[in-house]
Amino acid sequence: MSLAINQGLFARKIADHFAVLGLPIDANPKVVRKAYLQIAQRLHPDTCTLTQALDKRLASEFLSKLVNPAYEKLSKPASWSEYQVILVQLSQQLSNETDNLVLTTTEAQELLDTPGNISVLYREKVAALAQANYQTMATVPQAIATLSELNLVYLQYLGKVKKVETKETMPQYPGETMATSGATVSPPPPKNTSTSSLDAALWRGEEHLKKKNYAKAVLEFRDALQLDPNCIKAHALMGLSYLSQNQLAMAKVHIKKAYLSKPTDPLVRQAKQALEKVMGSALETQPGAKKGSSDKQGGLFGGLFGGKKK
Repeated sequence: MSLAINQGLFARKIADHFAVLGLPIDANPKVVRKAYLQIAQRLHPDTCTLTQALDKRLASEFLSKLVNPAYEKLSKPASWSEYQVILVQLSQQLSNETDNLVLTTTEAQELLDTPGNISVLYREKVAALAQANYQTMATVPQAIATLSELNLVYLQYLGKVKKVETKETMPQYPGETMATSGATVSPPPPKNTSTSSLDAALWRGEEHLKKKNYAKAVLEFRDALQLDPNCIKAHALMGLSYLSQNQLAMAKVHIKKAYLSKPTDPLVRQAKQALEKVMGSALETQPGAKKGSSDKQGGLFGGLFGGKKK
C-alpha cells in the first residue's frame, strides 16, 4: 500500500502532521503527546492487537514513517512554533484565493459549505475521524487525507476571518507628529493608500519595539505578515522581537526568511548580525565549545542557514 497522500495540505507540499495525529491545527504539544501515545499503543509491534501479518506490517510502517515524524515535529515547542508560522502563511494565502478549494471528500465539502462560524463543526469532524482512525489499516491513508482537507478548509476560514477583523479594527491615526514626555514619535503612515494597513501594522510594531514591548510588537508584525507574507521588513523586525525575548528558534525562522530574500538590506543585515551574536554566545556557553569554532565554518550564520557546497 502506498503511503503517499495528495489531498489537503499534502497537495500544497506541506506534510500535515496534525492530520496524521488526528488533531485540530492549534493543538498544543501537551495534547500532541497524549494523542501520540494513544496511536503508538495501537501501532507498536509490542502492543498491537492486529492478527494479520499484512496489517501488522502496515501498522509498523505508519508508526515509523508518519506518526513518529509528526510527533517529532509537534512535540517540541520550538519546532511546533515554526510549523505554526508555515500554517499562518498558508492561511493568508488561502484567504486571497478566489476559486473554490479543490476537495475530494464529502466531510470537507460540507464544512466548506457551512455558513458562519465553522469552528465547532470543524473540531467535531476532526474528533470523530480521529477516534476511528488506526483501527483498520487499509483506511488510514484516506482518513488522514480527509483530516487534511478539513484542516485546509479551516485554515482558509481563519485567514478570511483575520482579514475581516484587520479591516474592522484598524485604528485611524492623526497625521501630525506626536510628542510624549518631550520625545518625538514618528508619524504614522498616510491613510487612503493601498499599503496603509501594512504600513500601519509595521509602524505600530516599531513603536512597541522602541518601548521594549516585545510581545505587543510580535502581534503587530504578525498582522503585517498576514497582509504580506513576504514582507522583508516585517520578517526582520519580527525576528528581532523574538530575539529580544530569547525565543531563538522563532527569531531564526523570520530572520532567515528575510536574509534569503534580500541579504543586502541594512535592516536584514542588522538582524542577521544580532542573531549571530546571540547564537554565538549561546554556543560558547555549551560544554566542549571551542572559541572561534564558528569562524571555521564560514560564520555562524552560514552554519545556521547552510553555506555554499565546496
